[in-house]
Amino acid sequence: MPALERTANPNSLKAMQAWLKQAIGVPGLLVQVWSALSIVFSIALMALVPRIGILVSGCLALAVHVWLHLGSRKAVLSGTCFGPKTFFVVKKALNYFAFIQFCFHSIALVLAWSASSLADTGYYALYAVSALVSGSYLPIFFIMNSRRNQVEHGIMQVISKNGRNKYRPLNVYRGFLPGLLSWVDALAWASAVVIFINSLFFQLYQIPSESMVPDLYIGTRVFTVKTLTNPEIPLSLVRVPLVAGIDRFDQYVLSNPRYNFKKEQVLTDFWHNFLYMISFTKIQFPRLDEYGQEIADPLIKRLIGLPGEQLLMADDVVYVRDGGTGDYRMLTGEANHAYNYVNDLPIDLSRVRGISIQPADRARMLAWDAEKQAVQADYAARRQRYLDWFDTLPARWQAARLDADRLPTLEAGARSFRINDNSIVNESRLAGWLRWSLTDHAAFLGQLEDFLTLWQSAAAPANRWEESALATNLLFKVKAMEALLALGDGLLAGSDYSWELQLRELGDYHDRYVRRYFDLRNFAPFPNEGGLPAGEYFFMGDNRYNSVDFRHLNHYHFVEKPLYSKDPWSLAYSSNQQLFSLNRSRIKGKALFSLF
Repeated sequence: MPALERTANPNSLKAMQAWLKQAIGVPGLLVQVWSALSIVFSIALMALVPRIGILVSGCLALAVHVWLHLGSRKAVLSGTCFGPKTFFVVKKALNYFAFIQFCFHSIALVLAWSASSLADTGYYALYAVSALVSGSYLPIFFIMNSRRNQVEHGIMQVISKNGRNKYRPLNVYRGFLPGLLSWVDALAWASAVVIFINSLFFQLYQIPSESMVPDLYIGTRVFTVKTLTNPEIPLSLVRVPLVAGIDRFDQYVLSNPRYNFKKEQVLTDFWHNFLYMISFTKIQFPRLDEYGQEIADPLIKRLIGLPGEQLLMADDVVYVRDGGTGDYRMLTGEANHAYNYVNDLPIDLSRVRGISIQPADRARMLAWDAEKQAVQADYAARRQRYLDWFDTLPARWQAARLDADRLPTLEAGARSFRINDNSIVNESRLAGWLRWSLTDHAAFLGQLEDFLTLWQSAAAPANRWEESALATNLLFKVKAMEALLALGDGLLAGSDYSWELQLRELGDYHDRYVRRYFDLRNFAPFPNEGGLPAGEYFFMGDNRYNSVDFRHLNHYHFVEKPLYSKDPWSLAYSSNQQLFSLNRSRIKGKALFSLF
C-alpha cells in the first residue's frame, strides 16, 4: 500500500480523516465522532461519580483516545500507512478497546448505583448515553471487519470457484504465540457472544430441585427463550420491558424472590451469572444460602394465576374467579400437570431422590377425603351421642366401682379442648379428660358442648376452601371423641388397650392430614380481596408436596393459626403458608423443552 501524500495542513481534521480512511478503511469522521463522544462521556462520568476505580479506569480510557489522536497526527505527518500485519493488530486492538470501554462504562454505572451515588433515574439516563456512545462504534466495527475491507488490507483473499467467490483469511502472523493468541481471541469473543445470546435470546437453565416432577427432574436442563420475557442487557440493570406470550400452564424461569437483591453484591451476581452462562449451568455460585440450604435460583414453575384473578385451592383442586367476585370455577387443565394425591401421574422413580407420594399414603389420604366429605351428614347424631355418653358416665363409672384417682390429673390450664401442636392428644390427655369429666362434670360438659357445637353459630362457609377447612376440623373432633369414648369404654369393660387403634388413627390424621398436608393441599382465596394486580402472576410447582413455591414466602417462619377460623374451638396448627405473587420483571424466560 503506497504511503500517504503529505498535505498542506497535516494537522487538519480532514487530513486525519483521510489517513484513517486509507489506514483502516473506515471514514475518519466516524472514528472522530466515536472518540469525541467517548472522551466527553468518560470525563462526565468521572465528574459525576468521583470514585477511585472510576477515576483510574476513566483516565486509562482517555489516555487511549489521546494516543489514538496523537498517533493519527504523527502518521499523517510522516506519511506512513499500515501494512497487513499492522492493520490486523490495529483492527483487533480497536475492537477490544471498544468492548472494554463498553464494559467499563457499564461497570462504573453499576458501581455508582450500588453505592447509592446514582439514583435509579440517574442510572438509566446515563446508561442511555453510554449506549449511544457504544452504538457509535458499531458502524466502525462493521466497516472495518467487512470482507471487502479485509481483502483490501491484505489479511483476506478472494478465491473464485465454480463462478462463486469464497473468502479465506490469511495467516499474517505465524508461530506458536500467534496461534495461541488466536485461540484466546476466539474464546474471548465466543464468551461475549454466549453472554449476549443468553441475556437477550435464549439460555439453558438447570433444574435445582424436584418441584417440577414428573415433568422435570433434578439436573434436567431446559431450553429457555428470553426474547418475549424481559430480555436483559448484559452488565446492566436494564431489561427490555417486554412480556408477551404469557400463557397459563406454561413453564417459566423466575428470579427467586426469597433471595433479597443486595445492591452492594450486584457485580458479584453478574460474575456468578457469567460463570453459569459460559459453563452451560455447570458452574454455579453461591451454592448454599444463609441457612446452609441449597440455593434454588432461578426457579422453574408453572403459571397458574393471571392478573385480575383470585385463586384458592381445596383438597388439591385449584379454583379461580375473575376480579374477586362471582362464583369460583375449577381451573380446567390444571390436573394435567399437578402431581398430588388426587392426580395419579406417572413418574420416573429412578430419577427421584425423595418420593413424596407412596401408594399406601395415597389410599389413606383419599380415604380421609371421603370421610371428610361425609362427616357433616351424620355429625349432629354423633355430637348428641358424645354428649349423652358423658352425661351418663359418672353413674356408669360408679356402677363399675372404678376409682377416678387411677387416672392422671390435668393441670388447671390443660383442662381444655383447645388443641394445637403443643397440646396434642395422646394417652395421657385422653385419660386426663376422663378424670376431668368425673371430678368437675358440669364444667367438662359445658366446654365439651362448646367444642362440638359453637362452630354452628358462625356464618356458613363462604367458599370451597372454608368448606374443606370446616370438614377437616369436624373430622378431627369426631376422631378425638371416638378415641376418648374408646378409652372410657375399655376402662369400663376392664380392657385398658381397646382404644389404641382409635388413638393411633387420631394421631395419624392429626400429624399427616392436618399438620403435614393441609397447607400443601389447600390455601385460602388469594389475594384476600380482588384479583391479582396488573403485572402480577401466581406460579406453583407441579410436585405439590415437594415444592416450596408461591405458597411459602418464608418457609422457615411458622405461626400458629386455627384450622377453621370461624370456629372458636378450632384445632390450631403451625403453618408457614404465606402466599405471594411475582411481578413480571422477575420472569427470566419461557421454558420450551428439556434437553437432557
